[in-house]
Amino acid sequence: MKSRIVSFFLLSSLLALFFVSPALSANPSTIGEKMMSAKLFGGKVVLGTIDQIVEKTITVIQIGNDRTDLITTEITKFRKDGRVVNLTGLKVGDRIVASGGLDTDGSFLVKTLVAKTKVLKQIERRSLYGVVEELSEKSFTVKHPSTGKVYEIQVGSQTLFRLNGKKMSFGSLKKGQRVVAMVIIDQAEATGRLILVLPEKTVNPAKEATPAATP
Repeated sequence: MKSRIVSFFLLSSLLALFFVSPALSANPSTIGEKMMSAKLFGGKVVLGTIDQIVEKTITVIQIGNDRTDLITTEITKFRKDGRVVNLTGLKVGDRIVASGGLDTDGSFLVKTLVAKTKVLKQIERRSLYGVVEELSEKSFTVKHPSTGKVYEIQVGSQTLFRLNGKKMSFGSLKKGQRVVAMVIIDQAEATGRLILVLPEKTVNPAKEATPAATP
């Protein structure tokens, strides 16, 4: 019985972390409170380099030169090179990892932001989906069929290619093939680690679910 009571209180504590009081959710008075209310949804992580800082908004350049605005609030926590800092401690050129969520208007509200002056090689992992467009000696480009965005993926000695669960060579890759690429990002350059080549379509493309690239 004692263990059940302890388990009940542990479960109650965990649930309390995911739900907020009705009063707070009903009329959040600040952006920070909105981050803790039901009006904020979806977990999201942004990786990139700070391009500009205007008041409380940080503009970040991601892979493919995508620009994302990050909105900081009174409850945003900042760390840089292992130290607790505030917004004024960040500068253009810093490499950052920001976690938070999307507001109802689509804006990204930052809960935590970690900045480093050195490249975040081990953290910046991403998956990309697209159709192979161009091939060169040590790289290839893929284009996302829905967004039209084009990404260049570098091929190195550790890049692995697989088709139907079997290894294949980079030289066997062809234009028009669909791939899901797991990449490591270093200074906005994407190097492939695992390239999964998808089988030829056998169903109506309009009815087939399309994998989405990581935001």
